[in-house]
Amino acid sequence: MFFILIDLLVIGIVIQAVKYKKVRNKIFSHKEVEKAAREQVKKMKITNPVITCEYCGSQIDTSREEVCSHCGAPYDVSADWRARFNVSDSFIEESADEVISSQESKVKEETANMLKKIKRRIITLCVLVFGLLILGAIILVTDGPGNYRGNEKLNDKNGYRNCVDVDYKINGDGVIYDDGNVKITVAGIYYEENSTRRYNGLMRSNGKIAFTVENSHDENIYVSISCNSINEISSDTNYISMYGRFKKNKTVTIYEQIYQFPGEGISELYFDRIYVSCDDYKHGEENVEGIKLTTTHDETCEYDLDGYKMIYTNDKFDVYAKYTDESYDEGYILYINNKSDKAFRITTKDILIDGASCDIYGLRDLYLPAGYTLRTSTLYSTEDTFENVKSKDVKMSIAFNCKEDPSLDFSTGYIELN
Repeated sequence: MFFILIDLLVIGIVIQAVKYKKVRNKIFSHKEVEKAAREQVKKMKITNPVITCEYCGSQIDTSREEVCSHCGAPYDVSADWRARFNVSDSFIEESADEVISSQESKVKEETANMLKKIKRRIITLCVLVFGLLILGAIILVTDGPGNYRGNEKLNDKNGYRNCVDVDYKINGDGVIYDDGNVKITVAGIYYEENSTRRYNGLMRSNGKIAFTVENSHDENIYVSISCNSINEISSDTNYISMYGRFKKNKTVTIYEQIYQFPGEGISELYFDRIYVSCDDYKHGEENVEGIKLTTTHDETCEYDLDGYKMIYTNDKFDVYAKYTDESYDEGYILYINNKSDKAFRITTKDILIDGASCDIYGLRDLYLPAGYTLRTSTLYSTEDTFENVKSKDVKMSIAFNCKEDPSLDFSTGYIELN
């Protein structure tokens, strides 16, 4: 709005300046002035039509008589008569001066009014620009109030505006991160009533989670939190994805959506990544994973494996695959069950289509806690070789990495999907 107002003021000043210049440069030529003077003379009326006859001295009323009524002499040769119509050059010049003077007076009046308008608009423009500079300086000094997250209300953000408390509690104090300078606590779980529906074989609702971020640092911080595992089910898209900057020496409570909130409620969830760093990077950064939070709710979820084919198994993992063409892109959905007592990160880069390597989307460094099952979204590729894959020889290799014990790392090698 400020910038629109400034633009309008500048346009107005330019228009007034152009008009001012035109008025100031308005010059009357000699012919125009003389013509104006003569027109003015013609409009002059003879206020007294009575003259004296030069022959007999009698009075002649020129408005009624064409010649002298006493002696019959014409009066058009009378000096008195000629003087009334034969205007001298000096008289015309005087009239011209009057015209010029009158016009100059009007020009001065018009330009004075224009200058007042221009000055007022320039003053207004200067005030606005100065105000913007002050505002910019304030924002710069305060690090920009819009760049930092502050206290929020449960239902005042876009999406999920009718959330209420769940009927179960968080076990313990809800702290998921504490390095002595920054403490992050899960302060509450909420769901939206009457929003439960079935999605990908599971009951889902709309929900939110509250985080309290206590920053006792003398520095501003950046925080990023993600959670891809809830109720023994992991996903390749995050259930919770929070990020933001937080002011130094300040405590705030914020609310984040939980995507695909379990319709039965949340019994436990894993934060696969909590990342905290200082704005100026003087104190480095902290990155932790595998933080488990439980509640008094005790239900878990299970996927229906109908239509899936086991393509790999060992003492730690079972891997199932299913072809689908129901989504926008055809491809494979994987179901990976972690039977071990350790958390792993899972990744794959490509698959083989009739022996040719093909890049795919999906399975990029996914966190899978012990006892959890990962269901991927459809793994697909935009490459030309990834067409009609159901009738082709499709293989892929999956890598499993254990941060807790790297000696447990392994790869499946290329295994057939169909």
